[in-house]
Amino acid sequence: MSIPLTLFKIEGVPNDQLELCIDKMGELQRWSKEQKIDRWAFRSALLKTLYDDADEYFESGEGTFRELAAFDNGVATALKVMSDSRVKD
Repeated sequence: MSIPLTLFKIEGVPNDQLELCIDKMGELQRWSKEQKIDRWAFRSALLKTLYDDADEYFESGEGTFRELAAFDNGVATALKVMSDSRVKD
């Protein structure tokens, strides 16, 4: 079960860009299933990409590990709250 896009909003993130990225990730997920890609290989690739992006972020001087961790935790909290509210409905 996925969270409807209309409920998934992150402060400071342009919603139109977030929706485009989620749509593209859905395409990748469908592709991986069609190709019978191992779930753990797919998840590992996603995490490696995020890890590489974090390295670029730090090297560019744009921010700190603390800022990135706070953002990731905020997104995880938003997902958890939305998931919990759907279960209660």
